Amino acid sequence: MSFLSEVFSSFKPTKAGVISSEPNENTGESDIIQNKMSEVNNEVQQLKRSGKLTQSQHHRRLYSQEPSFIDHLPWGEYLNEHGVILLDDARSVGAVFDIKPIGTAGRSIEFLSRIRNLVKDALQDSFDELDINPYVVQFYCQDSDDLQPYIEQLRNYISPIAQNSAFSEEWLRVQAKHFKDIGKPEGLFIDDRVTNTAWSGRIRSTKMVIYRYVDKSNDSNENLIIEQLNNACSRINGALTTAGLQLQRLDGEQIRQWLLRWFNPNPSINFEGLSNNDCYHLFGKQTSNDGLPELAFNDFSEDLFYSQP
Repeated sequence: MSFLSEVFSSFKPTKAGVISSEPNENTGESDIIQNKMSEVNNEVQQLKRSGKLTQSQHHRRLYSQEPSFIDHLPWGEYLNEHGVILLDDARSVGAVFDIKPIGTAGRSIEFLSRIRNLVKDALQDSFDELDINPYVVQFYCQDSDDLQPYIEQLRNYISPIAQNSAFSEEWLRVQAKHFKDIGKPEGLFIDDRVTNTAWSGRIRSTKMVIYRYVDKSNDSNENLIIEQLNNACSRINGALTTAGLQLQRLDGEQIRQWLLRWFNPNPSINFEGLSNNDCYHLFGKQTSNDGLPELAFNDFSEDLFYSQP
């Protein structure tokens, strides 16, 4: 009540017929009164109760869930038999490729111009020009500190005669430890002489995503839609290979591992004692479903999140 008393006591009505000769002082006093009245109104509003809040509304306000971010993702499931990913409309499909780029260091301008023209022509000529629901091609580039795939490449590179030998296994073990050390977020050490950055290792990957949404009025069957996408993928694959690029079409688990890193940039915060890369490999382990359909147990989009987005 003391606060309200101060507010009401601040009202000092002027005498009739008397006009203040100090407008600046009155303006400041008016602002103070206005601010105090606003505080009083807010206080009163907080005290007011409509009396119309039902028990169900109360529960809904306390326990209702926010709109799901996962509901906005476009992926439905991966179709292993066709090598495509089904989109959210259950009709359209897409495919993902990993692209190994061409080395450009020390290359001539003529060489780079020729490669550029080949890539440009490949993108222009590989897809049907459709006015409605055209093909969409997207490129994503990111640096990964998970060097385990490179260890697997080294293991496969070893001659069959020398594979599984004591020397080969020891050499791979030493290299795996080295790659794990340089793959840490802070790197192996800080280069304070030249770059002033962490001395670390990264693998740059480039992904190409191709998809096309099919209109609901399109009466084409599922097999024809998949065949059209595969034909377009074959054309772009051949054209880019001619330009010197190496393309690999990703399967469902490879796509999932790629997206896991986008949506879970720091999963180790929820798994004590594990690094981020250890978490990604742990997430990639699939459990047996006893021969039942995978869709009965897994949702592709929901299976990408192990932390709050």
